Amino acid sequence: MRGSINGLKCRLKRDAPLMYNLFEILEKKRGLGVKPTPEELLVASGQRTVDQLPYQLQEQLKQIGDLSETTQSKPVSRLGPEQKWIVACDQPFDEVEKFEFKQMIHAINPNAVLPSADTVQRRVVDMANEMVTGLKTMISGLDSKKKS
Repeated sequence: MRGSINGLKCRLKRDAPLMYNLFEILEKKRGLGVKPTPEELLVASGQRTVDQLPYQLQEQLKQIGDLSETTQSKPVSRLGPEQKWIVACDQPFDEVEKFEFKQMIHAINPNAVLPSADTVQRRVVDMANEMVTGLKTMISGLDSKKKS
């Protein structure tokens, strides 16, 4: 299934570069938890043209890319590997305290020191709060005015 998505992306990039740029914007927004605007949905569904968007695609793509870098790379890099696993795999925080998990980690590294479930939860929540603050700051700076 993944191959067909990649094929579609390649074809879109080759045959309709403006729509590919819109696709990239929507994908990055989705990754950040930001919903598409009604105008973007109308363009994506073919009911409007790209030039009817209230922004320039390249400019918006750069702003969203900056937002993505600001909110994702810094806070997540402070998490330990077991905490990244908890977040990425949507596991309960207390998973790090389970015997089987500790056994698996100590089989790889007998000297590993694992944080408690409370520590993992606190670090993940702190990271999420930093990301939300960063998102609010970046979104408030986005140009949302229609160009005439």
